[in-house]
Amino acid sequence: MSGHEPDSCKEGRSVVYVAKDFITGFLEVFGDLIITNSRSSRPVEARICPQWRVAAVQPVTPVRVTNLKGRGCLKIKASPALATGNVSRELSQEWARAIYDHHTQSDGVKYQGAHDYGDCIAIWDRAPELTVGTLLDGATQDYPLHNRDLWRRLIVAGRDVGLPVMKQDRTTCRDCREHPPI
Repeated sequence: MSGHEPDSCKEGRSVVYVAKDFITGFLEVFGDLIITNSRSSRPVEARICPQWRVAAVQPVTPVRVTNLKGRGCLKIKASPALATGNVSRELSQEWARAIYDHHTQSDGVKYQGAHDYGDCIAIWDRAPELTVGTLLDGATQDYPLHNRDLWRRLIVAGRDVGLPVMKQDRTTCRDCREHPPI
């Protein structure tokens, strides 16, 4: 899910953001729109691209993370506000780069989501490979967000926090135009 354009890293690094549950993931992506709507007379909606998906992922080997929750920030001499997203994006990115550079045994950071304090992990490109989870019958846990059951969950999640959710059509979706489905 994406609520804004991804930032480019001048070092060429990449990151995968994961949340413990679906709603926390939704809020991490679109939560800032809720704040925008509270300050605006013209509410914006969470626009869902038809190509966006959600999946249950698991690493092929254990991931070692720097835990910023609890007293974790104090262990690295950072303000606990860092673990809750209560700092500017620029500052959190600066800390992420510093942790990446100085904690070379770490594959990412564990933190609290900025909007509901749910568990989140930013997994860096040096982490073990992630695979999509499977159910007992072998089906993969990888679903389009336009899936009927997930769509209902998105509508309810948005309604609960005052954020309208809207399906985008492939013809009007910028992501679909720039990256057509294969």
